[in-house]
Amino acid sequence: MARTGVNILPETAIKLSKIKNIIFDAGNVLVEIRWNEVMRELGFEGEVLKRVCEATVRSDMWKEYDRSACSNEELIAIFVANAPEVEREIRLFMEHEAEAIVGFSYAKDWVKRFKDNGYNCYILSN
Repeated sequence: MARTGVNILPETAIKLSKIKNIIFDAGNVLVEIRWNEVMRELGFEGEVLKRVCEATVRSDMWKEYDRSACSNEELIAIFVANAPEVEREIRLFMEHEAEAIVGFSYAKDWVKRFKDNGYNCYILSN
């Protein structure tokens, strides 16, 4: 889901307010999360795609991964235990999972415009 533009312009929308700090959520605001697309690009489909998603990005442990609560090796072992029949695919996906996070084309310039207009900008992520 690519975004084509942003409706909030820092020069006009907030200039008259007393706002000094802006906190952006990373996911689906500044970056697109493309788990399914990456899995499909790796050739996963049907039941394999479903099992890998359930074992990884849709599992409760994915939140722990977002929090960096355990090492990648520990996490992969847990994902594989969730669905040992797709171990090869889980390992392949984890080798490529960083490709699933893609910055929106507007994001860098958008944040820069806020900063150039005197706002403190912070990025929040899980």
